[in-house]
Amino acid sequence: MFKKTLFLLLFIVLIANGFSQTIILSVVNGIRIYPVNHQLYPRDSNNESVVPIQGSITNHTLYDEIVLEIKEKHYGGSSFINSFSKPVLGNTFSFNQTINTGLIEYTFTIRLKKNGTTLFSEVIAKNVVCGDVYLVSGQSNAFASVAPYSSNMPQQTLDYGSPFSKSFGKIGNYNTSNNQWLNYNPNDNLWHPSTTEHNWVYEGYVGVWALKLQYLIQKEYGVPTCIINGSRGATDIQSHRSQSNSYDLSSLFGALNYRVTQANLKNKIKGIIWYQGESNSGTFPSSIYKTHLDGLISEWQSEWGTVGKIYIVQIHTDCGQNGYSRGIREEQRTYKTNSIHNNIEVLTANGIGDRPKEWNSNLVDRCHFDRNAYNNFADRVFNIMSRDFYCSDQLGGINSPNIQQAYYENNKLILEFDQLLTEFPQGLEKFFSLHLGASEFPLLSGGITFNNKVILNVNNNNYTSISYLKETDPVQNLNNNTYLPGVNWVMSWLKNPKGNAAFSFYKFPISSTSKIVIKNKSLNYRTLCGNVSGTIIDKNITTCVCNNNSICTYNNSNLDIRAENIISLKPGFKAYKNSYFRGRIVAYDCNSNTINKTKHNSVNKLQKENFISIFPNPNNGSFMLKIKDNLKPTTISIYNPLGKIIYNKTVIREENKINITGQPNGIYFVLVENDTMKVYEKIILN
Repeated sequence: MFKKTLFLLLFIVLIANGFSQTIILSVVNGIRIYPVNHQLYPRDSNNESVVPIQGSITNHTLYDEIVLEIKEKHYGGSSFINSFSKPVLGNTFSFNQTINTGLIEYTFTIRLKKNGTTLFSEVIAKNVVCGDVYLVSGQSNAFASVAPYSSNMPQQTLDYGSPFSKSFGKIGNYNTSNNQWLNYNPNDNLWHPSTTEHNWVYEGYVGVWALKLQYLIQKEYGVPTCIINGSRGATDIQSHRSQSNSYDLSSLFGALNYRVTQANLKNKIKGIIWYQGESNSGTFPSSIYKTHLDGLISEWQSEWGTVGKIYIVQIHTDCGQNGYSRGIREEQRTYKTNSIHNNIEVLTANGIGDRPKEWNSNLVDRCHFDRNAYNNFADRVFNIMSRDFYCSDQLGGINSPNIQQAYYENNKLILEFDQLLTEFPQGLEKFFSLHLGASEFPLLSGGITFNNKVILNVNNNNYTSISYLKETDPVQNLNNNTYLPGVNWVMSWLKNPKGNAAFSFYKFPISSTSKIVIKNKSLNYRTLCGNVSGTIIDKNITTCVCNNNSICTYNNSNLDIRAENIISLKPGFKAYKNSYFRGRIVAYDCNSNTINKTKHNSVNKLQKENFISIFPNPNNGSFMLKIKDNLKPTTISIYNPLGKIIYNKTVIREENKINITGQPNGIYFVLVENDTMKVYEKIILN
């Protein structure tokens, strides 16, 4: 009885003295070796992460056992507790425990015991998750705040905020009087739930479209995310470059670098979204902009390791653009092709939606966008990331139409894009320009679209290049700048069937005749040309060329082309006797960065709807899976939200009753495959 009373008194003393008097958690080189509230641990290829916990125990001789308790709370309500125990052999301790990716929140508790009695217990971290990491940088449209702030910003958090969306630190203060950053406070090194509410403090602030992007990834794929936003309005690209000290907290680069380092996210960043350029539109030639962008990306990857994908956003028209703005947009459009880096994807902000009213006047804000437009931009980014990182099979039209070639044909000017186009909007011709030498001329009449082509009437065939979109927004009544939403600032765009507006282009060269276009977004392709020498007509695309840029095959030679989007054979293509030509459209495999003929075969995708059917869907785990005309052994595998197989069976029948009741609610993937077919389908358990 005396011993139990003594332990109880000791426990009361320890609690009164506080947590820090009992255990001290380790910090190495400024990095915490323990979890904290709202922390995200980046997932590995197994959809999990190791959480290290190191520390020391004050008066360790008072205890004989240390217990780490990890509680996992699943979205939907179920909870589990796992305990890990070690003897106290000295004043230091360490654990390395694994947590899984999914809509799961983890709580970490440390307990100290003596003879089985708990003398000390403390929760060291709550709301910890495992998922993916992205960065956002640029200027005000990357910052993405929408006036009136008192209503729009809280509503965005209410609509799209989530306990599985995280951020680290805060956006620093900016001194508008001298355009200099105030020193970033090194004590702003905590994790936060992502938010768009700032109250001019900006803890956990990610911006309007970034918050929705996080929400979409969780909703569709069940993956928590961290986004750190390092952008600020009215900043040029030079101000984002690394200074002599890459941790200079008075610089944009240094503040962002500090946040990434303190969050322990180096070598773990999946993607960076760069949305900037308006502030450079009148400052220097576009070629210098590219030089800065090359250097900035090199600096990022020098500090943070190779990034999975870097997304370059072609800026929207207007925002006071002048001088070099069209050239900067062209550098952004072509950056994937011309960059010194090989992990680049480009997208455009064109056509994402409406302009808002200026916060302090009744005029149109010609730089920024309303909340719906930013949300549309989030959808656009999400679709491209889904292809790159989450193996989405929705590949068609997710990005904007991009011009491939321009040429004269039958007294017409043909603009050929990499995908189908919708109807040419009336009046859009006003936003095209023709070039001859240093002179620029308007397009005098409208055009039509046909499949992936725009056909324009021109008065002669002497023009050497063509541009689409000018400095200002493509509106018909530009002289009226009063804010009347949906009335006087309606913009017209060239679009694809999914509604994505085309990239703008500047001084795109016009050829006298067309040539073959083999467009492949991945860098993996094969061209077999026998003994014919190859030449490059587009970066990363090798073809056999003869007869002045016409594709041909010689006697007894082979040409085998794989592409992701389009293989177009143009006038001048020739196939000779005993030669072999094959063109195949094969989809992109986002896991291996290679073309995978089995996992994502385009023929299979076309047959998917007829090959299998699942009903009901959503369901409670009990459903029918019908495989059309199934007369051969076919394997059915079901993967849970963590990517683990929870069902596997080989069948030789059409109708199959599946029962996975008891599994947690969420999004599951069904894989049906045999020697001729491999198809994925998504099911929802609720």
